[in-house]
Amino acid sequence: MSKIDTPTKKFMNDNNNAADIINFMLYDGKQIIDPDELVSVDPTMIFTNDKENRDSDDDTQRIRDVYKKLAMCKSDGERIYAMIGIENQTKVHYAMPVRCAVYDALSYLKQVEYTANNTRRSFFAKNDRLLPVITFVIHFSPDEWDGKTTLKELLKNTDPKLLPFISDYKMNLIDIAQLTENDFSKFHSETKQIFEFIKYSKNDDELQKILTTDDGFKTLSRDAAIVIKACTNLDLEIDKEEIDMCEAIKKIQDKAILKGREEGREEGFESGIIHGSRVEKYKTVERALKKNLDISIALSVAGLTEEEYEEMKNKYKDL
Repeated sequence: MSKIDTPTKKFMNDNNNAADIINFMLYDGKQIIDPDELVSVDPTMIFTNDKENRDSDDDTQRIRDVYKKLAMCKSDGERIYAMIGIENQTKVHYAMPVRCAVYDALSYLKQVEYTANNTRRSFFAKNDRLLPVITFVIHFSPDEWDGKTTLKELLKNTDPKLLPFISDYKMNLIDIAQLTENDFSKFHSETKQIFEFIKYSKNDDELQKILTTDDGFKTLSRDAAIVIKACTNLDLEIDKEEIDMCEAIKKIQDKAILKGREEGREEGFESGIIHGSRVEKYKTVERALKKNLDISIALSVAGLTEEEYEEMKNKYKDL
């Protein structure tokens, strides 16, 4: 299991976050399904080819990322049951419609075997029924999904005469890169902050905008921050149960500025360029302040006092 798979599976396995995904996909973000109506079930899908002569090498096995049983009670007293799978993808899987089809087929086969094994008949009878299986695929990337989303799209040079006899299979995709502001407003858990951050992780202006306008980023949970760190390869310090992302990003920027300053200083000495002039010191402070670096740190890096910097502002302001 990769360093990205582990945090995304843990986060989406939380019923609050799973319910948020299901409500977004099935009910346009309306809070219809309660997290308490979801129960985690064994994500291992195994279909035994030969029960009499069982050979594990002949078994078909797949393990879902997240697998839940939904038991929802409607206002009229009717209960709705379904099996929900969530698959997390950080990269495009170009055969994903086939993969989803296999997951769902094995889920149905597992139900058939369970029904047969838990009745005195030991077989699936005429009046037995299956729970519907739905799989959602989440693409945890700022880049758009460029693969196919249906089985028929993957078929090669198919004779039109054959198409009516070929069962299609559509994957239910959440492509973070293509989510809109209206889409984000339909999420009611930290899924919103994770998706927003990933979508705008390559756009500094938009990222800064959401960090400063969305209060959810001020108290982001440790698990959510770990997902963001894994999916964006961000050098994020996660040392608390709640993370202020604005503060965390500022620390990263400060470190980058300081590192760049030190590298620039070393490069200057090697090439004989003197970086210690008053003009250069002033420019150093100005560049740092534009990147929201704390003024005390900027002055320390430049080797200036606050009085010297204020004196320079009038002298060099047009540089």
